[in-house]
Amino acid sequence: MDRAVARIFLAAVLFGATSEAAELKWRKYSHGRFGYVLSYPSALTAGPESQNGSGRELHTADGEFSLAVSAHFFAPDIGDTFESRWQEELKSLAGTITYQKTAKTWYVVSGVTKTGTEYYHKLHRDGENWVAFQITYPHAKNEKYDNWVAEIAQRFVAFRAGDYDRVE
Repeated sequence: MDRAVARIFLAAVLFGATSEAAELKWRKYSHGRFGYVLSYPSALTAGPESQNGSGRELHTADGEFSLAVSAHFFAPDIGDTFESRWQEELKSLAGTITYQKTAKTWYVVSGVTKTGTEYYHKLHRDGENWVAFQITYPHAKNEKYDNWVAEIAQRFVAFRAGDYDRVE
């Protein structure tokens, strides 16, 4: 009897893992203008390209998980720099920052807003060019979505080699 229960349990676990793996098929969005590549779960629906051609937003059907990606140029003549964006990011987020790190070519800030929204913002730079993605979802659903965030961040390619719309 114990073996039968164990087999049923194992079958249920394997079926659950198979269902979850099927849900987490990944798609790629390769941006032709700025040269970044975003991998995202197939459960997300991509919205239209932004009017200026710098990116797009993706979300679950119910809208609870949102991923926005965009790229452009810094405008240092008006104070728009990597450092100014980092400082503004730290000041503007209303809530608890649970992780923050800056490096020479990127920064990341994540945490939970006062209204219970989990957020993850990462910005990469290459000279006067930047590419960033922002993710939001209900903090109560972090067990479901934290793995998505980790995979999106790990698979993200900020600047492919090639001739893209970049400031030299």
